[in-house]
Amino acid sequence: MNYLPLKTSSRMAESATGAPQQPFRHYLSATPKEEEAYYSQHGVRGSRSFFKSPRGISLFTRSWLPHEDGPPPRAVLLMIHGYGDDVSWTFQMTPIFLAAKGFACFAFDLEGHGRSDGLRAFVPDVDAVVGDCLSFLGAIRERHPEYRNLPFFLYGESIGGAICLLTHFADRLGFRGAVLVAPMCKISDKVRPRWPILEILSVVAKVLPSLPIVPMDIMLKSIKVKEKVAVAEMNPMRYRGKPRPGTVLELLRVTEQLSLKLSDVSIPFIVLHGNADVVTDPVVSRTLYEKARSEDKTIKIYEGMMHSLLFGETDENIEIVRNDILSWLEYRCTAGGQWVHCRKANKVAVGATKSSFPVNIPDWSKILKGDYSGRDLGSADYKENGDWPGGTKEDSMWVPPHVYLARRRGPSFSVLEGVGRTLKGRDLQQVRNEVWKKVGYED
Repeated sequence: MNYLPLKTSSRMAESATGAPQQPFRHYLSATPKEEEAYYSQHGVRGSRSFFKSPRGISLFTRSWLPHEDGPPPRAVLLMIHGYGDDVSWTFQMTPIFLAAKGFACFAFDLEGHGRSDGLRAFVPDVDAVVGDCLSFLGAIRERHPEYRNLPFFLYGESIGGAICLLTHFADRLGFRGAVLVAPMCKISDKVRPRWPILEILSVVAKVLPSLPIVPMDIMLKSIKVKEKVAVAEMNPMRYRGKPRPGTVLELLRVTEQLSLKLSDVSIPFIVLHGNADVVTDPVVSRTLYEKARSEDKTIKIYEGMMHSLLFGETDENIEIVRNDILSWLEYRCTAGGQWVHCRKANKVAVGATKSSFPVNIPDWSKILKGDYSGRDLGSADYKENGDWPGGTKEDSMWVPPHVYLARRRGPSFSVLEGVGRTLKGRDLQQVRNEVWKKVGYED
């Protein structure tokens, strides 16, 4: 087990000038004073700990679980925050909401963020962060064996959304879906460093990759309700300095590569974006929706909303976004949206008519080969006047309907091969005879 006991953080809160302040609280409300009471007030259970990743990084973690008196969780969410943020301030408003609706939520401060190890807001290797996500997921499964049979979902905001997709690429069968909130699949040209700044940064990053000199202000461009800027500024763990060249170049590298791999996305997802977002580009989210080969994909573009969809907007707008996320998750945790992983192609199917146990449907053209082609029915049809192919009804071999249709329409007919959830594809003569034996009709 890689979980470590909660310890007093060596990282104290910092003011805008860098002066240390009093140890910080981990909740938004001024009352109640105790965290446990705060979560109980919202109908959830909250916990915090440290997780030691395989690469030796100590990561601060949180969980938000449904109340013990309620029904067991319906699903598990691994949630990933954005650049400069952490899981202990405004970010946790969403997992508290989802936990109260029956979802077990887990998150950790990324390297260099919040109470996790690393230089503040310095992320030199996003691929290593993906490894942290997968390791943390393994620890969740180990620590909570009662969740192993539940569906697992990814959730990410901003660069967290990009990390979700990279995690999906690294483990394509580990998650049932992803919630992508203003994902940074590509940094918007409106905040991207311009020439010659980017070229200068490339040179500086080779010598001083952690020097905070990049001229970029994201917070003011993210929050629509100006009164909420002060609340965000109250977060003692938020990084207020300028971005570091090493981090900026790494994010540019990752997002540029990701923008070229959107067609490789196969996970079911919902992407939510405001059309007034100037930090991440909503056009790229539309491109993700259009290019992804996922069979189940949803996009929500909100008129006039900015980057911080779940904090920086009006309460009414936040409620709209929350409910869209909740509805998407709830449907995929019900019988109507039951996911079935097909054993042959590792594809995912969804739908109310596809929730029963799957059975294999044979391709008789491959099984019988030459014999199959020699049994062509041609233009014959089932008739009631006794004109049966090959002679009389009694003399003819009973032909299962799916085989008959396959011979008429070709072996690519959709009911011929694969994993189905009905008796289609069975040898219906054999099934009929077995039923007759059970009921005494046939000896």
